[in-house]
Amino acid sequence: MSATQTIIINITHACNYACAYCYNKSKMPKQMSIDTLSRLILKAFKIDANLLHFIWIGGEPLIIGIEFFKIALELQKKYSKQYNIKYKNSIQTNGSLINHQWVCFFTENNYSVGFSLDGPEQLHNKNRKYHNKKPTYHDSLRGYTLFREFNKQTGILSVIDDSTFPYYTEYALWIKSIKCSSISFNIRFDSLSSLSNTNILNKYKDFLHRLNLECQRLLHKVVIRELTTIKQTDSCSKGILCAYNHCAVDIDGTIYFCCDRFIHSNRTNEVYSLGNINNIEFREIFNNLNFKNLVNKVYCKVENCQSVCKSVSKCLKVCPANLLIDNVSYNQLTIEECPNSIEFNNTLYNKVFNEL
Repeated sequence: MSATQTIIINITHACNYACAYCYNKSKMPKQMSIDTLSRLILKAFKIDANLLHFIWIGGEPLIIGIEFFKIALELQKKYSKQYNIKYKNSIQTNGSLINHQWVCFFTENNYSVGFSLDGPEQLHNKNRKYHNKKPTYHDSLRGYTLFREFNKQTGILSVIDDSTFPYYTEYALWIKSIKCSSISFNIRFDSLSSLSNTNILNKYKDFLHRLNLECQRLLHKVVIRELTTIKQTDSCSKGILCAYNHCAVDIDGTIYFCCDRFIHSNRTNEVYSLGNINNIEFREIFNNLNFKNLVNKVYCKVENCQSVCKSVSKCLKVCPANLLIDNVSYNQLTIEECPNSIEFNNTLYNKVFNEL
């Protein structure tokens, strides 16, 4: 039995933003049908798990309307009682469509809500624009601010690249100004080759270090995910085990390996689908030949690292999406440089926490 099974559900490809780095280029229908939603939730509760974690994504998921989520919630309540399995919901939004109705719904039903904001206005608007090229910062910030008035339990996800790193002071001032208590960072998906670039990695470590120091100097307490997880061994970067307790489902019901990055991969020579929830059970995917092949590919990639690495026992493992989609190679790095090694994370940990 899995303690927690995470299902990332892409319910719509529609979005009112046109972000420069968006990897959602699908030509499929724009939203998940109620029939597919109903089958998905029923079959999710047949999984042998103690807790189901539903993560709702898009596109912009709120664009689908609140009635969709009310139907999903009623189905969850019904099957949770029937199968005696607990559940929780998370959602990631750009914030522009947040209003009092959404705030009340999410708060009353214990949703974990994350907001996508890429830092101060000038940084955010560089990549996050409307389809008509108008900036989006103030609309996203308005939604975030409204939500925080009623529910302080929210966080921000920022997409960054190497051009962001010099702005740690501006980031810290911004974090304080909007009363942000939790933030996490994603490297731009079209820049992931930088994960095996020593120069970029050192700049990234320095950015996190200096950002944390600036927040301390400003007497603002904020949780930076990347700093709180570097001493944990069960984080996302743990690696291959996530394939067994994570999956993603696209709007037509197609189930994908691990996470939503495999849904949107533009690599035509790789197949990451594992079947369709409209005609199979979730538990069947682990016996799927493609699932086994993908797991083996990840193992082979890891073994390639191990063949040249003298500190295999100190490896925190790697993200399957980085290995399979972006073909990131870590075996050219030293143990101090590799972002998956304990040495890399200990260096960052000591640099941050010993200098406070």
